[in-house]
Amino acid sequence: MKRIVYLLLLLPGLIFSQNIQEIIAQTKQNLAASNDINEQAQLSADLAWYYVQVSTDTAEMYGLQALELAKKAKNTKLIAQAFNDLGTVSMVQGDYEESIKYCKEALKLRKQLGDEE
Repeated sequence: MKRIVYLLLLLPGLIFSQNIQEIIAQTKQNLAASNDINEQAQLSADLAWYYVQVSTDTAEMYGLQALELAKKAKNTKLIAQAFNDLGTVSMVQGDYEESIKYCKEALKLRKQLGDEE
């Protein structure tokens, strides 16, 4: 949650100084260079978030990739983040029932973690 708030506050400044395509390209490069599964999951989640503005189908692909990697890494916080990102993608796509399902999963995991962010 805290990440989302920071992104909402920082994103206009980022886009002003660097367009979203450049941000996506850099994040893709970082993902391709990473050998760490947790970092790969985080970068995939970041790409899902960025792509929501460009292509929801691609955002969904990266969100599902983030979820798969986070589960493989057994990283509950990243699993919750992936569910949250997929909920955002589904909402933008107009699939509100799917969005609620993903967001409920994210909330459940965040409560288990005591994540107040």
